[in-house]
Amino acid sequence: MHRYVVLLAGLLAWATLVPAMGRAADDRALYESAKAEGQVVWYTTLIINVGVRPLVAAFQKKYPGIDVHYSRADSAPTAVKVLNESKAGKPQADIVDGTDSLPALVRAGLLAKFLPADAAHYPDVMKDPNGSGTPRWSIL
Repeated sequence: MHRYVVLLAGLLAWATLVPAMGRAADDRALYESAKAEGQVVWYTTLIINVGVRPLVAAFQKKYPGIDVHYSRADSAPTAVKVLNESKAGKPQADIVDGTDSLPALVRAGLLAKFLPADAAHYPDVMKDPNGSGTPRWSIL
């Protein structure tokens, strides 16, 4: 399975926003594909005890059989790590977050567009002008 670097919004949506598995065939297929791989790799800038562990617990409760492996660093080192892995042809992260790391990854074309199930509920001013549906603040 190809690994795509996506915004933290992807993990948040999987863990808390996406409708229950089985409601949509695409959700089921994505879950089964991820379950076959067995893990999700997350490069994060969040505080481990406050952000990472609760999100990992929620994700694993909702999607059993998928381990979440995370690496915590500040934005700049995270961006450099993702860029270097990409240049080497060996991307490791499935999910990346970080206020300052995302613009470089957007410019490099490394972020997959992600449209949350409830994107229609976001005010237009908060939407990404490129149409991904993710909050504008997540990629600036």
